[in-house]
Amino acid sequence: MEEVISKEKAMARLGHTSEQPFQNLTKLVLDGLPKLESIYWAPLPFPVLEYLEIRHCPELRRLPFNFESSIGNQIEMKIEEQWIKVVEWEDEATKQRFSHFNNRDFPQMAEDPKMDGWTSESHPIQNIDLVGTTGSGKSAPTNNIKGKKVVQSGTHATTVTMECQTYGVVTPDGPIGNMINTPGKRKVKEMLFNLKDLKDESRLIGISGMIGSGKTILAKELVRDEEVRGHFGNRVLFLTVSQSPNLEELRALIRDFLTGHEAGFGATLPESIGHTRKLVILDDVRTRESLNQLMFNIPGTTTLVVSQSKLADPRTTYDIELLNEHEATSLFCLSAFNQKSVPSGFSKSLVKQVVGECKGLPLSLKVIGASLKDQPENYWEGAVERLSRGKPVDEIHESKVFAQIEATLENLDPKSKECFLDMGAFPEGKKIPVDVLINMLVEIHDLETATAFDVLVDLANRNLLTLVKDPTYVAMHTSYYDMFVTQHDVLRDVALHLTNRGEVKEMTEMDWFDMDFPKAEVLILNFSSDNYVLPPFIAKMGMLRVFVIINNGISPAHLHDFPISTDLTNLRSLWLERVHVPELSSSMIPLKNLRKLYLIICKINSSFDQTAVDIAQIFPQLTGLTIDYCDDLVELPSTIYGITSLNSISITNCPNIKELPRNISKLKALQLLRLYACPELKSLPVEICELPRLVYVDISHCLSLSFLPEKIGKVKTLEKIDMRECSLSSIPSSAVSLTSLRHVACYREALWMWEEVEKAVPGLRVEATEKWFNMNWPDE
Repeated sequence: MEEVISKEKAMARLGHTSEQPFQNLTKLVLDGLPKLESIYWAPLPFPVLEYLEIRHCPELRRLPFNFESSIGNQIEMKIEEQWIKVVEWEDEATKQRFSHFNNRDFPQMAEDPKMDGWTSESHPIQNIDLVGTTGSGKSAPTNNIKGKKVVQSGTHATTVTMECQTYGVVTPDGPIGNMINTPGKRKVKEMLFNLKDLKDESRLIGISGMIGSGKTILAKELVRDEEVRGHFGNRVLFLTVSQSPNLEELRALIRDFLTGHEAGFGATLPESIGHTRKLVILDDVRTRESLNQLMFNIPGTTTLVVSQSKLADPRTTYDIELLNEHEATSLFCLSAFNQKSVPSGFSKSLVKQVVGECKGLPLSLKVIGASLKDQPENYWEGAVERLSRGKPVDEIHESKVFAQIEATLENLDPKSKECFLDMGAFPEGKKIPVDVLINMLVEIHDLETATAFDVLVDLANRNLLTLVKDPTYVAMHTSYYDMFVTQHDVLRDVALHLTNRGEVKEMTEMDWFDMDFPKAEVLILNFSSDNYVLPPFIAKMGMLRVFVIINNGISPAHLHDFPISTDLTNLRSLWLERVHVPELSSSMIPLKNLRKLYLIICKINSSFDQTAVDIAQIFPQLTGLTIDYCDDLVELPSTIYGITSLNSISITNCPNIKELPRNISKLKALQLLRLYACPELKSLPVEICELPRLVYVDISHCLSLSFLPEKIGKVKTLEKIDMRECSLSSIPSSAVSLTSLRHVACYREALWMWEEVEKAVPGLRVEATEKWFNMNWPDE
């Protein structure tokens, strides 16, 4: 492109009018236009211009300024020093005035304005669509100049960005562009190319990832990719939407691009338009509402939405993968040392520690690397210490990483934001059980269970946390016991940073005994030890509603001073993980309001000794009991069936339990019975047929279970049976009376057993699942 606005074509379009372009322009960026010779042929007033940046435009020798241009404005200018020396100014006064504004500390590395990812080095691009504005009050025609298509339109646009080619830092070790996410680029290209009948309908695909993960850079690499441009016949439009977009302006640009700038259309477009493939890339889209307004249902159109949130169908969305250790180290070194490896003589251990704290996030690697550049090693040591405590390295790190992530939280509703902040209560790098988070949300914020789970899904869709198991595959009547949440450490650090704003007191060992939290509703204790003394302040926490004890050590911990004589009347949820369950006794104050009890990877020992205590008296209102990976559980105490409020029993991955007590029929409220992966369980008690509300039974991977109770057909409320990897040779004939049964999961070899039942029960779906079984102990 040789001219931004051509005199001949402007005159032909506007005639000899007094209108001047760029009346509303506040920002002008010209980057990587090697053939550009002119912006405009005469000086212009630029009445509101605030920012001017010119890079890599070697043929541009004249700017459309005179002494009166932008009079009264304080303009921020970033122009290469060697270029500004050869500019032909209107006069000496103009030269002196605008040279004064130039920022001589011109950065060597071209940064993305949003710092979202790292800058890539690339080769010159051919036939890229450039978006500009005349600001003249009229839409200019589409011009083909030197094979480059220039779309110029808009009456109120405030920014012009011309990006024809992006240059990165070329060091002795090579360009930073070598670290572009190649697998991700390949996957997105596959989605672009494999859409069926592209000419017959418009399609939406997405690139999603947390802030700073390189989404924008990947999208720009796709724009430059020869195969992509060839597939779409060089008809590719790239637009940045951002926080407060002018949707009317953006929509007009997209409409012009898709229609060939044909005017006269109303709110809808004629069906005759759109017989060729076109790609519209919308970068940094914040909301679904914005995306909907920028979508055109024109055959042949593909829209690629780049967003922190998952705005496209998950099946056509690529989730950005973070950098591995080698890639992360190379990127960090480029930012800190201007080379892709650790310089000779510098501590490789320090570099490894800092890179490790960044957890593969390009934004952190770039910003922290730049913050540590030219700093002595003792400063680096302090940075490592601050990072390990979730603190920013310096003000630059805080403003460019923490502040940007904080800004993305503005669109969250209060409940979702509180949940995000709650994530800071858990140790870094650990899987957090979904049940724990849901219990916290339910008890603290008075949410329904389903609503609390929706909050987690919303945060996951915004890439503020990760659900280990896809929530769309959670079947009806299952719990969340096998789902976990993970979170990038940088996001956790931000949560801690926001929570700890204000005065933070450093706690000493003695403070542990003097602390007092009489109004606390949630207490989470994370530790790594074989023996753990519970803090004395628990005895004064009369308002406690959720109590979580998680030992992250190797073996179960012995708990000391467990508050068996403390009045925890308001406690509603108790989670014990990797500990020896305290022995219950008749002297224990009953937990009258406890609703949910979780024993995970625990040693039961004699805690359930039915001769010592009546379980129903200690937990009179219990509704849910979950026991998982407790290898010394042999049987449940018969007194547990005196808890008439119990509606859910989940016993999973317990290899030594052999049978259930026969008085299970007393549990009139029981709806869910899960006995997953209990290989020694040989039978179900016949009393199960007397349960009036039973809805779901899971006996999958119970390898020794060979038959169901003969009168199973009496359970008229039963809706789902999961019986994968069982040894059943047949099912009782009474099963044809299971009139509410809607879903059976089994292996293909067992399908024949249900043929008669399928005929007798309308709406029943018998699903053959793949064989898969894992008795491995959970990951540490």
